[in-house]
Amino acid sequence: MTLLEALAHAAVEGLAAGLPVGESAHRTLAAVWLGTDASLVALRASAALGACLVLALVALPGLRSAAAMVVATAVGTLFRAVLAPWPEVPAGAGLGLVVTAVALLSTTAAPAPAPGEPRLGGAFAAGLAHGMAPLLGASPAGLAFMVLCWVGGGGWRGARMALGMTAGTLALELRRASPASLATLGPTAALVGLAVGGATAAAAALAWRWLCRRRRSAWLGVWLLPLGLAALAYDRALPERAVSYQLSVVSGQPCTALRADPAPAPERRGSCDAVALTDETQKAGTPEAAEAGDDRKLNTEN
Repeated sequence: MTLLEALAHAAVEGLAAGLPVGESAHRTLAAVWLGTDASLVALRASAALGACLVLALVALPGLRSAAAMVVATAVGTLFRAVLAPWPEVPAGAGLGLVVTAVALLSTTAAPAPAPGEPRLGGAFAAGLAHGMAPLLGASPAGLAFMVLCWVGGGGWRGARMALGMTAGTLALELRRASPASLATLGPTAALVGLAVGGATAAAAALAWRWLCRRRRSAWLGVWLLPLGLAALAYDRALPERAVSYQLSVVSGQPCTALRADPAPAPERRGSCDAVALTDETQKAGTPEAAEAGDDRKLNTEN
C-alpha cells in the first residue's frame, strides 16, 4: 500500500464516521477500488480511533445520549459479530447506501425539531436503529438521525446524539486489528492514520452541522442514492471481482484493486475452450459416444 492509498483509506474512514453516509459501505468501496493489503485493518483501526476521540468530544452526551449510546453499542456488537461479512461486500454496500439515502431523504417530511432533549423512548429507539443498521449495511448514524427527526429530536442536537452513538461503536473497530497487522503497519503509519482519521472526522462533523442548521441533511441522500445504485450495478456487471473481494474479506487475504486490468478476453475464451474440449474428451469414452459413432459410420456407408 502506497502513502497516497493509506491517506485515502484513512480519509474515507474519518469522513464516513463524521457524516451519516455509512462507514461500512464506503470502506468496502474504497477497498474494492483502491485494493487491500495485510495492514489495512490496522490502518482502519487507527483512523477509527482518531475519529472516535473527535466524535466523543463533539457529542459530549447527556444522560439520555449516554443511555442511547449504551443501547447502540450493545446491539451493534451483537449484529456486527453475526453479520459482519454481509455489509462488507459490494452488493451489501450498494443496498446499505440505498437504504441510507431513502432514510435521509425521508427527513424532509419530518416535523420541525422540538426544543430540549428528545424523550428517553425516542433516544432508545434511535439507539436500536443505530445498532441494527448493520442488518442492512446502512449508516448507523443515518438511521438513528432519521428516528430522532421523526420523534422531534432532529437538527444538530439529534446529529450530535447520533455521532455520540457512532463514537461508541467505532471503539469496536480497535479489536479487529490483530497484533500481526499492527506490526505490519508500523508506528509512523499508525500515527498518520490516527491524525488523518481525526481531522477528516472533525471536518465531516462541521459539514453536517452546517447542513443541520439549514435543514439540508437530506442533501446527502442525493450523493448516496446514485453511489448505491452504481455499487449494485458493479456487483452484477463484474461478479468475478465481487466474489474475489468477498473471499478476501472472509479469508483475510489481500485483494487486487479495481484499477488492475482483468484477464484479456482471448485468455478467458481460451480457458472456456479448454473446458469445452475437456468435456468432449470425457464424453468420447462413454458407451453413448461409441453408439453415436457407429450410427454415423453406417450412414456414411449407405
